[in-house]
Amino acid sequence: MDQLSSDVLLYILTYIDIKTLMSVCTVSYKFVELNLESLLRQRLTQLSRLNLKNYNLKQLINLSKFPFKRNRISAGSYHSMILDNEGQIYTFGFNYRGQLGLGDNISRNIPTVIIDISNIIAITAGGTHSMILNERGKIYTFGDNDHGQLGLGDTIDINTPTLIPNIHNIIAISAGWRHSMILNNGSQVYTFGNNDRGELGLGDNIDRNTPTLIADIPNIIAISAGGYHSMILDNGGQIYTFGYNAHGQLGLDDNTSRNIPTLIADIHNIITISACNYYSMILNNNGRIYNFGNNVHGQLGLGDNISRNIPTLIADIHNIIAISSCNHYSMILNNDGQIYTFGNNAHEQLGLGDDTSKSTPTFINNINNIIDMSVNGYHSMILNNDEQIYTFGYNHFGQLGLGDNIDKNTPTLLNINL
Repeated sequence: MDQLSSDVLLYILTYIDIKTLMSVCTVSYKFVELNLESLLRQRLTQLSRLNLKNYNLKQLINLSKFPFKRNRISAGSYHSMILDNEGQIYTFGFNYRGQLGLGDNISRNIPTVIIDISNIIAITAGGTHSMILNERGKIYTFGDNDHGQLGLGDTIDINTPTLIPNIHNIIAISAGWRHSMILNNGSQVYTFGNNDRGELGLGDNIDRNTPTLIADIPNIIAISAGGYHSMILDNGGQIYTFGYNAHGQLGLDDNTSRNIPTLIADIHNIITISACNYYSMILNNNGRIYNFGNNVHGQLGLGDNISRNIPTLIADIHNIIAISSCNHYSMILNNDGQIYTFGNNAHEQLGLGDDTSKSTPTFINNINNIIDMSVNGYHSMILNNDEQIYTFGYNHFGQLGLGDNIDKNTPTLLNINL
């Protein structure tokens, strides 16, 4: 390694992950000589798209713990989205509000490409609206707009991807039930849409139909919009929550709703967040999961049906690298590429071959090498390292993309080439 030229080493840098980079730096004098701070800044900027020019080495090393990835699949309440290798989008499922972005309101049961849209790097399917982000940091939205959740300055539904004007340098997007969140490369969060429960975090309960900045919350690196509440994660691994809290889903040791971001005390080293319908999931850098909120279907994975209003650890579950949850059920992924599911299973969305709900994480057999997953509504999507997508659960609107409208109780391969 140390015999390679500096130019070659820098080129190699662009193709390795942060964990590998840190490992190489411990054994290679040449990498250290090239300046670890510079190397980390370059690679992390590529991965996160954050503006990191003012980060010092300690901050960069801390940021390297966070899993920045390009999401390829997104399940909405009754529709689904896929991002292929060419930056094109395929959508399928319920389309009554135009959330498939296909120029009409006709539902589809097979993946259908959105024409004239390319260079997309992120997707998110919400309740009955959708958002996509291109490589230039610009956002297109489409679908239901009753509460201004498309961010277009009105409340008119749109069935084709429509650019949000005057918004630039966006690096992350999240669509909730009827509200939306976006994050720019300066770590600033903007929200818009429904705000009945304070889920926009703007200090009031007034809907917004254009992206509106949440002031005085710095250093945010991740966002998650749930049903009627929201979560944001800062670069120190701390979480702020806001919105509806009747079930304790804000994790603040009470059931009082908030309309401003409020820090969850005594929780640190969090790397991933997931806001769901009436509950929340968080993942720390040791691969452990904490859940809180509504637990009527066992969706907290704690072995009972008792709701919690503080983050509560799932015992005996380790080495988790990703989480996804919504509508009373959850899915987690371990570092061996294996999936566990738990919670509501009325539509067989747990993929376990039955319709029995589970209150503890339960392993899905014969599915391995998974690298991404998404759940919402009553259906699930998973992606393996061979770029094969499997779907299962509720399929009344064709949201499984399998060419029919029949529910599936085990992961079923989708016929699409990424």
